[in-house]
Amino acid sequence: MEVIPVGFVEPEEEWEEETKLIHGGEYRDDQVGSIVTPIFVSVIYRYPEGNIYGYKYSRNSSPTIEALEKKVAYVEKGKDAVAFSSGMAAISSMLISMLRPGDKLVTTRDIYGTSYEMMTKLLGGFGIKVDEKAIGEKVLERIDKNTKVVFVETISNPLLIVPPIDEIAKVAEEVGAKLIVDNTFATPINFLPLEKGAYAVVHSASKYLAGHNDVLGGVMASNDTNYTIAVRNTRRLLGGIPDPQQVYFIIRGMKTLHVRVERQNKTALEIAKFLSEHPKVEKVHYPCLPDHPSYPIAKRLLKGCGGVVSFEVKGNGMDAIAVMKKVRVIQRTASLGGVESIITHPATMTHHTVPDDVRRELGIKDNLLRLSVGLESVQDLIEDLDRALKAI
Repeated sequence: MEVIPVGFVEPEEEWEEETKLIHGGEYRDDQVGSIVTPIFVSVIYRYPEGNIYGYKYSRNSSPTIEALEKKVAYVEKGKDAVAFSSGMAAISSMLISMLRPGDKLVTTRDIYGTSYEMMTKLLGGFGIKVDEKAIGEKVLERIDKNTKVVFVETISNPLLIVPPIDEIAKVAEEVGAKLIVDNTFATPINFLPLEKGAYAVVHSASKYLAGHNDVLGGVMASNDTNYTIAVRNTRRLLGGIPDPQQVYFIIRGMKTLHVRVERQNKTALEIAKFLSEHPKVEKVHYPCLPDHPSYPIAKRLLKGCGGVVSFEVKGNGMDAIAVMKKVRVIQRTASLGGVESIITHPATMTHHTVPDDVRRELGIKDNLLRLSVGLESVQDLIEDLDRALKAI
């Protein structure tokens, strides 16, 4: 009988991504023989004599948390990763670790509403210069020699703009800036930012990585271990460590990430095509449709366009809300990436903190709805949408 050594599973070089997602980073031992990483709930650990980096206090780390971090690093093709209690804890800790008063941060106007609010209000209040004038590839024009950090999303929220991340990474490197990519919408199945020159990648793990709408969490990865050490220390100081139970759910969810995302890619494209031909729909936003402005970039960079489709209802904001209230299979709430399909009204939900004039400039209209495709039957989802649209 094979003896399983105590410790974390390091993937073999020839393993494909699906195998790494399941086995990479798992904590296993030869005494109990469990193949699933345990939930280490101990807050304190016996002080590791002679090793200041061992487990001591759970605000620093634990074996469960380290297992997730190793899994994320393997899948994102990074050298190290850091886990957090939420995606916003990850993003804020990453930026706080890099920026000081007077530094310049370049981002886009079409990022997640809470990210936008945190950067413009919180970081701006600390004396950090936040340039958020650009949308999509126009961010290239905002990067200059004074730029310290560039922050973009692989697929923006909610209009699904895909910036040319490889070009942005090149320009950022030329001026000595660091590119951070929020890869939540794309997932590592559809895109690997670090392979295209990004300095670091971040996820709201509550979404596709965990995948079941039952846990909060965030993760980041980078090839610069000095940076991940600094981010890990910021996490210790700010207290953004995830609970081990949270981490267990994310680890479990990542094991099915590949099959879920492949299915959601396919379903979302089918629904996008259906909506684009519906008489009650004015416009569909999905980067794998040829009429989307990011279609050429998406085809060049992405393996798939993800599970989110946004569309504008013919009518006003009240008509859009009426459609949202009429669906029966699809759930009305403000998240995405889970096995249940979710519909959201960005103007009053995810982006309500974004000023009206900024929303209008971005094209986030009152009649816009965002659909996160789950794992239900595509036919059931299409019938649910059709029934709701026909009711207005």
